[in-house]
Amino acid sequence: MNETKILKAISEPTRLRVMYLLLKTKKELCGCELVDSLEIPQYNLTKHLDILIHAGLIQSRKEGRWVNYSTCSCQPGFIGSLCESILKLNGNIYEGDLKRFKKRLKLRKNGKCYIGIQNKQFT
Repeated sequence: MNETKILKAISEPTRLRVMYLLLKTKKELCGCELVDSLEIPQYNLTKHLDILIHAGLIQSRKEGRWVNYSTCSCQPGFIGSLCESILKLNGNIYEGDLKRFKKRLKLRKNGKCYIGIQNKQFT
């Protein structure tokens, strides 16, 4: 484990928001749902997701044309403590992301994303 790489990965506000949303919801999220929830362009999100994947904090799983993301299991120790700290973050930006995600979650069919990005401003 490279602690420096992990800390660099979450030092950027968008990546911290991604981690917060993934940890808080405890769900596997489609990239489309993240784009709509965080209100950022898809190309921007993809760059941040790649950094989090390479740091070993999240994982991706392709299912048809969709890519789903989830946190790697937060073990005890450094990563576990880091995950706990992220979950304690508060503020309007995190609350807004979570609120948009809960609204976006209602568009799932059989528990899965099937419609793609809804806010075309961010495609």
